[in-house]
Amino acid sequence: MTKPRVLIAEDNPDLREVYSFVLAEGGFEVKEASNGREAIESIKQEPPDVFITDIMMPEVTGVEIVKWLKAEANMDELPVIVISAYPDYLAKCYLTGATRVIRKPFDPHLLLDAVFFELSKKTEH
Repeated sequence: MTKPRVLIAEDNPDLREVYSFVLAEGGFEVKEASNGREAIESIKQEPPDVFITDIMMPEVTGVEIVKWLKAEANMDELPVIVISAYPDYLAKCYLTGATRVIRKPFDPHLLLDAVFFELSKKTEH
């Protein structure tokens, strides 16, 4: 059986490592991107089952990625979890099309729960 694929876009290498570790321990295949441009290229090559992104990143922001995903016909159903320390951006992400937002700081296991929840919604359809 194939592991569900999760892509994490986070410019902070320490946070990216923590998120990756928790998700890998949770049974997911994890790919990482250190900025928005890398994330878009990774999604184009192999779309993940769930996409997790920080908002404030170099080159392309998380909000810009969410807008791009929702404009792409074959990507508009991809569950997107946005993480940010900036509460003003969180509502904008929902309006742009994010399926869930999480405010930093948080327990990384909350992220694991959010990924499981998003995947369960996909399998219900």
